[in-house]
Amino acid sequence: MPRKSKKQIEAEKETTPLFPIALTYTTSEGVEKEFHIKDRLTISEIAAFVETCSNSIVNNEHGYQPYLRDMMFNQSILIFFTDIEISGDADIQYKEFTETNLVEVVRDKISELNFGHLAMIEDYLDEAIEFKKQKLIAETSSISDGVIIAFTELLNALKEKVESIDMNSLVSSDSYENIAQLAQKLKGMDEKNIIDTIVNGSKEDVSDEVVTDNVIPIK
Repeated sequence: MPRKSKKQIEAEKETTPLFPIALTYTTSEGVEKEFHIKDRLTISEIAAFVETCSNSIVNNEHGYQPYLRDMMFNQSILIFFTDIEISGDADIQYKEFTETNLVEVVRDKISELNFGHLAMIEDYLDEAIEFKKQKLIAETSSISDGVIIAFTELLNALKEKVESIDMNSLVSSDSYENIAQLAQKLKGMDEKNIIDTIVNGSKEDVSDEVVTDNVIPIK
């Protein structure tokens, strides 16, 4: 069989219906209505599906709205897989989704013709939601990445110092006095001052007066 030319392939694409599969569902008024679907999306359509849907569920304006997840997924199925005109009214959409068998008919047919396709898109969606959710948390958190890094570095430095302590040198009265002074200094500082001290690297107020060779230096 001879290979098809590029011109023949393009001509076939133009004559192939975008939504070639005819189905019917029962409207909320009890009327049988015909519509058409396709059983798979292209990679660019999958990307648009996931991006559009995830942005409706997680965004800077409203935050994370998990209660919209199933509704937005079903809405996107109808938008990308069918020729049905979707109402922009959320209440009308919700009624159509919950009081008719429309979504069930579409999902069942897609799964019958292309098993696993919807499940794959759903996995991509959940990954996108989780990524956007974590990104939103990071952007709105009161503790910045710099502060977290600073705390991590401080804890690592303290761990190294603790492992190298000469325990015999800590029994002197001078050491006890210095440790007590350090504890009192930290006790008198609020959370913001401690964080600022760590991030800005200005630990003189805590360490200069009380750190000696026998005490763990903070630096």
